[in-house]
Amino acid sequence: MKPEYQYPGVNRDTLFDSNYVHVKDESSCDKCTGGRWPRIRPHDGPNVFYGLIASGSQVVRDASHRERLRKQNVICVEMEAAGVMRTTTDCLVVRGICDFADSHKNKEWQEYAAAAAAAYAKLSLSYMPESVDHISVRVPSRLEALTGPIHLHDRKRTVPSADHDQPLELKRHRRH
Repeated sequence: MKPEYQYPGVNRDTLFDSNYVHVKDESSCDKCTGGRWPRIRPHDGPNVFYGLIASGSQVVRDASHRERLRKQNVICVEMEAAGVMRTTTDCLVVRGICDFADSHKNKEWQEYAAAAAAAYAKLSLSYMPESVDHISVRVPSRLEALTGPIHLHDRKRTVPSADHDQPLELKRHRRH
């Protein structure tokens, strides 16, 4: 794997207090000394979270806005799927989270986050039938079952448990 797609390291994973604003005119956070929250990661691999994603047309660089969204159980903010979501809600959004949606936004984690999201999307697609005409899932009850972190290296919990009393309908067709 190319170096830019590898895990940048826990020492580069910095969450600042939501009231601490980035030092003006500095491209890196090296001179941002106040309000750091220690990040403790049990492993170097990616975490997978299931939950609500806020999708919009503007970059979020305001930690207080991020905190308001967090209180509404939003786990991340993204822009790329916003256009798709205007025309349909029948889609799965897989995001690689690369920053904390605050004034300390930088590009250091983008490649790693993209690689992790691509790997998870590929893994998810491998569970799909080869040919699917229609999939119908009652989303609200499924979302409740799909919360919390899932560790890719933890084979016992690679796929979250779901409420199997709710219908999952698959209509298949043959390829011609």
